Amino acid sequence: MTLVASSFRVLFSAAAVVLWLSGALAEDDILFERETPYVPTPQDVVERMLDMANIKPGEYLIDLGSGDGRIVVTAAQRGARAYGVDLNPARVKDGVANAAKAGVSDRATFEVKDLFDTDISKADVVTTYLLPLVNLDLRPRLLEQMRPGARLVTHAFHMGDDWWPDATDNVRGRILFSWTIPAKVGGRWQVESEDGNFVLDIDQAFQSFRANAQVERLTLPKVVEAHTTQIRDGRLNGTKISFAIDMGVGPRVYRGRVDNDRIVGIAPQGWKATRMAR
Repeated sequence: MTLVASSFRVLFSAAAVVLWLSGALAEDDILFERETPYVPTPQDVVERMLDMANIKPGEYLIDLGSGDGRIVVTAAQRGARAYGVDLNPARVKDGVANAAKAGVSDRATFEVKDLFDTDISKADVVTTYLLPLVNLDLRPRLLEQMRPGARLVTHAFHMGDDWWPDATDNVRGRILFSWTIPAKVGGRWQVESEDGNFVLDIDQAFQSFRANAQVERLTLPKVVEAHTTQIRDGRLNGTKISFAIDMGVGPRVYRGRVDNDRIVGIAPQGWKATRMAR
């Protein structure tokens, strides 16, 4: 019975994806190549994706699965440097031609390449329009290679139920998702501040984190007591970090910027942290 139910769920999920593609994307010219759907993204959706990415002149965008190159070309028209990869030589040829037609060949380049072999470490922005399982396979590479503060924007499919997007949008029924890659802060940190020194043991989950704090609280005048407490509202936005902690005189919000194994405090002024172990 369990096997039958499990098989039914798999078939139902696959059917749901096919129905979504055929229903929501009925306007588009859908061509199936190598059992992977090539679905051109409408131009207004392209524009909104780049708005969500906050792409700036001089920044570097990589489009994984670039199709006819419209995201790459549009990013180049906005002054960015852009690079698209696709497994289909015909699609890459289209991208090169479209870049030349738009007069941005100096900033828009294309290559026949597997997206899983593409170096994304220098990208300020990565865009994708890939199916859910491909996104999940790609996710570790995105988190490992992209620098903290770089942006990711996907069309139609997210990056798993456990990695919530920072923002979403809807363009004529087409859902868009965006993330800012968080700094890696997991491990033990020694914090120095005017309120007192304490140790943080951080357990990170993407752009949020929990932490135990080993603090020294002033419980009575001139009486200091060692105490373990939980921080609250641990959040990351790229290299920006914030959390709240009660040192015995009410919650205090700490804000800073992560620089590898150091945190430079912004508020309260003068606090800092050093990673002791990962």
